[in-house]
Amino acid sequence: MLVFLAVLPLLLSLGVAAQALGVYCATLVPALFFLRKGLARNDAQFLLQVAVLLALLWGIFPAFSLGHLLLQTHDVSVPSVRAFVVSRLSTSALVCSFIMFFAALRSLLKHREPVDLNSHAVTHGRLLWWLCIGMALSVCLVAPYFFYQSYAGFDYRSPGHLMEIEHRMPNGLYRLFGFYGHPLSTAGASLAFFSFAWYLLWNLWGEKTLPEKRFSQDFCEPRFGWASKSLPWALLVTSLGHVVFVMLSGGRTAMLVTFVLLSLVPFMVKMSKKANLVRMAVVFVTALTASVGLYFSGLASRFVMAYQLTRAGQAVDDRGIIWNTHLKIFRDFPWFGAGNVWLDAGLRTQYYQRFGAPEHLWKDSGYHAHNLFLQILCDVGIVGFVVVVFLLAAIAWNVWRQVRGRALPTITAKAFLVSFVANLLHGFTENTFFSANVLLVTLFLFLVVLWISVAKQEY
Repeated sequence: MLVFLAVLPLLLSLGVAAQALGVYCATLVPALFFLRKGLARNDAQFLLQVAVLLALLWGIFPAFSLGHLLLQTHDVSVPSVRAFVVSRLSTSALVCSFIMFFAALRSLLKHREPVDLNSHAVTHGRLLWWLCIGMALSVCLVAPYFFYQSYAGFDYRSPGHLMEIEHRMPNGLYRLFGFYGHPLSTAGASLAFFSFAWYLLWNLWGEKTLPEKRFSQDFCEPRFGWASKSLPWALLVTSLGHVVFVMLSGGRTAMLVTFVLLSLVPFMVKMSKKANLVRMAVVFVTALTASVGLYFSGLASRFVMAYQLTRAGQAVDDRGIIWNTHLKIFRDFPWFGAGNVWLDAGLRTQYYQRFGAPEHLWKDSGYHAHNLFLQILCDVGIVGFVVVVFLLAAIAWNVWRQVRGRALPTITAKAFLVSFVANLLHGFTENTFFSANVLLVTLFLFLVVLWISVAKQEY
């Protein structure tokens, strides 16, 4: 199972179908393993609670849309009743919650104490080690294609296998799509991987300056030998590789968040006072290197162009029109939103047309809000927004109760939290978690936290 875990980050770097397969495997394989070996009762209860909360989070959006159907709020026609089982979140999240729910329920109904796993024990450190190695290998494997795509504009999905000229940046490079459907999806997915690996890397470095090494001792088990020494390099490759991918994607907000994390994360970890000078020097060199990379990647020219347009009083892109239109939708449906199904079925298009938006914004189902928080408010209103926050807080509380007091699971959970907050910040200009590519990467990292939290230091 452990070697198999190293393959999953590569699947998460490919298209949405491969990503979904990776997430299903990351749910099903550990569930079957822990069912066979036995789960402690409190661990099974924890997984059961998280599965229910995750399913409820998915179900908020179709529930509010069904409410509008019952109240006959809108005059927009919906293709079929099946449309009302569509959520803003990927269906993969619901499938994973069901798998986890039934695995935890079966463990509770047929409870038995965990058995010894002898020398092949699945421990905290081994699970995380294989994941980190897999993330580094996936970066190395996809990087040649990503660089070629950015340089030549090659895209196997485009007509003639060449990107449209609108995706070409001022310096001649093309925005990186990777294997996803949009460069901002690539930016969000890479931002998630980068922030997760960057936080783990600095915790490893930080503990080297401290007398107590609880995290690194679990992470770098003595019997790993030379393999333990490869961990910092694997995390460094993962971090820097995904920083480059964010740059090549041309995502301005994602790159700003990346810059903040490059500078801030080193000061979020515990280190000795003597190491502060080294920490500041590393941050300075990292920021300088990233600045040079900004120039050569073409993203710097996008920032300059945005600044010049703003000073001239012109719109940088269509986001101003998009945000104003969705603010009008929110004002008309402030408490319970307009419902995601109704917005996609034509209600959003009606608002775009009513306020004279350009045709490219409203044809088909119309552009989404390009703001995660505004989109939630338009879909489910203030009431639904509060419910979403409550469910996320409940999940966070359950995870915290499960991992507290144990160094490696706690730091892994914090690394995921940094990754999650990074895409929340990115969400001010993009529907980050409503992109299947970004959500599946986030869900995968969350599953890693869950399985590490129920794996024992030593069985």
